[in-house]
Amino acid sequence: MASRLNTVSLNAFTTGVVIFCLVWLFAAALARVLSVKRDERIMTYWRRFNFAAACVCLVMILCMTIIGRQRFPERLLLLRPFNNIVKAFTYVEYRREKLLNLYMFIPFGLTLSCAAACRDNERKGKRFFSLGGCPTWGIILAGFSLTFLIELTQGIFILGTAETDDIITNTAGTFIGLQMWHMAELLASRYLKRSGSN
Repeated sequence: MASRLNTVSLNAFTTGVVIFCLVWLFAAALARVLSVKRDERIMTYWRRFNFAAACVCLVMILCMTIIGRQRFPERLLLLRPFNNIVKAFTYVEYRREKLLNLYMFIPFGLTLSCAAACRDNERKGKRFFSLGGCPTWGIILAGFSLTFLIELTQGIFILGTAETDDIITNTAGTFIGLQMWHMAELLASRYLKRSGSN
């Protein structure tokens, strides 16, 4: 998947993703606090904005993995799980490729989680495994399904190397983005408890 990403500097990409996530984490916590303290409609606007941002992330992912790519001379399938992930511990190029694949899906998981978030996720026992509120398994399934379709398309149309490792790293990136949303919610909840507004 990452042949087009190979032209991207890992340091620049890492820095960009980290800055994006920190800004988004702060904005998500702020939106949650403001919706409680001032106007509940803020969360509605925030969710709509994140839906648009998730769509932008989706288009960027498709541009990096499918759109405009040239066909390979032969079909390449690497179906053994963790084959290249294990190599990444030893070889720099494999590590770079897997990290780029991981980073590519973190903003998608974060924006999609913010778009799916609602106040119902505060119900007891539903915080991390809810199908109401922010649907944790739904977000993970969305990341898995997207990367599976990308790998399937690459394999069928010979647009790159179709790897099970890419499915693993991209789904992990989506999961990390989801956990960042949980972190923003936790920060907002702690602030609201301290200020006596929750």
